[in-house]
Amino acid sequence: MVRILYLIILQAAYFVCNTYPKHIIEINGPVSIIAVLLNLLYFAAFSFFMVKVFRKNDAPQDGPCPSSAASKRTIFLTILLVWFARIFFDAVLLFWKSATDKTVFYLIDAVTIVEWIIYYSFCVKKEDNLFRGRRGVFAAVAFAVLFAAAVWYDHRLIERYSYVADMYSAASLKTQTAAVNMEFLFQLKTLFLDIAGCLVLVIAHFAFKKADREKEMGYHAKQALRLFLVTAAFVILVAIKEVAFPYSSLLWTIGGGGTERHYQEKGLITAETQAVTFGRATGYHTGKTVYAVKKNRIYHNEELMLEYTSENTGSGFDTFHIDDKDPAAKDPDVSDSSVFYLYRNEALCYMDNESLIVLLNNQSGIGYRTGLASIYRTLIRNEQWTFFRQASEYLMQLDPDFVRPYLERFAAGDFHGSEKQSMEEACINETYVRSVSQKLLKTN
Repeated sequence: MVRILYLIILQAAYFVCNTYPKHIIEINGPVSIIAVLLNLLYFAAFSFFMVKVFRKNDAPQDGPCPSSAASKRTIFLTILLVWFARIFFDAVLLFWKSATDKTVFYLIDAVTIVEWIIYYSFCVKKEDNLFRGRRGVFAAVAFAVLFAAAVWYDHRLIERYSYVADMYSAASLKTQTAAVNMEFLFQLKTLFLDIAGCLVLVIAHFAFKKADREKEMGYHAKQALRLFLVTAAFVILVAIKEVAFPYSSLLWTIGGGGTERHYQEKGLITAETQAVTFGRATGYHTGKTVYAVKKNRIYHNEELMLEYTSENTGSGFDTFHIDDKDPAAKDPDVSDSSVFYLYRNEALCYMDNESLIVLLNNQSGIGYRTGLASIYRTLIRNEQWTFFRQASEYLMQLDPDFVRPYLERFAAGDFHGSEKQSMEEACINETYVRSVSQKLLKTN
């Protein structure tokens, strides 16, 4: 089963050299004759290895060299059919992208699976086609499971992006980074779906078939040598492509970060940040970021309190003094600390006795915590919009008399001048604040 690795390496090489899904017509960038020719060459190589896997004496363990069982005519016809099929899929995706939004993700998942079935049908003998027997049931079920898993993952990606896009304006760096990250993660998932589809076909096609040649003297050594030589050839070709025509190539990864310390009366709060960034070339000396996240760890006296990943754009700790003079406040338990901290506008840190409590701004369903109502009232008074939903949900359960007037005013679109200014400075959508307010008033 060595030659299946050739196809897997081909998929990975394409991901390094170009954006996914695989294509002939440039879907995600300007059309270039050189790019199209390189894509045609790729699919020619892909077709060649498909034929060698599925037609060589009904067993995939020989080397990739042509033989009588996989004639040049068969390879040539398969290449032509694969080209036409891929161009048709590209045309469908181009039309769909111009007419719809994120639903194109689901279409790409379907195309990724369907194209494997079609390509397989092109290169396999009709009497050996697994879909003509019971093995086809296994393949159909496996493909259905893969498609369901891919759609579920797409939905999670879109849901996560929508949360950011609803809260932040389109011009904010956070929204733009979230959109770029969603696209890259989708492409990476499509690569894994591509590889999984290939594995399903190979396993189903060769199920219950015996490979006799594995008994030959030195067979495994020959296969290992062939695999090494083919892999080395792929690596060299990828390197040549990145030097001669770097457009869309995955050129760099950046890992950097830093440590920020914040001293307070009960010890040291430390935040460590590590940036993970990938880029693709847009020219010979230019590039763009296609994935950027920061891994954050918050410590209290060297004890890890929270670890999370985000597309944060803020910096450092901001200190807030609790100002809760409302005599009608229904939070009798007041924290023994008069201050709390926001880390990068997404992590709330405060002391409860000797312990550091850390809460993220996207958490929901937070139970009662000593002194938290006072902190949330302070955040709302200070127009800290990144915690608006979380603070309002909590206070509607604990202190609705305080928060309801704010929600009623915001739900009607009545914002003070300072509130509009602070939302604009924080790149927060006014429609987000209004929508959250309306929803909370409706459900409480």
